[in-house]
Amino acid sequence: MSKGAMTDPADTLAVIEKRRLPEYDGKTWLRHGVSSEAGRIDLALLDGASKSELSALCRNGWTRAHTHLEHLQGRHGPEPHSLRLVERGDRWFFDVDWLRAWLDSRK
Repeated sequence: MSKGAMTDPADTLAVIEKRRLPEYDGKTWLRHGVSSEAGRIDLALLDGASKSELSALCRNGWTRAHTHLEHLQGRHGPEPHSLRLVERGDRWFFDVDWLRAWLDSRK
């Protein structure tokens, strides 16, 4: 698991808004290896992914995918990313409204 950084919300919004590349030098913008389970989940969340799609990215299925979602949201791991996710219909996404509000609160 990568360590969270204070810039993760801003960087995530920049990736979603296509102002930053989602991957660089074999890692996602959240510093997970692109080919790792965590990295594949990071990238899938950009366009939204269902529970079954996220499960298919992981050797241990939903258990592992859910652990990574918890890590991204700050609920698992020693130094989580403290992002927010939203489930719309049957798909999980990064919560763009929360990201924008977070950035506005920092101005």
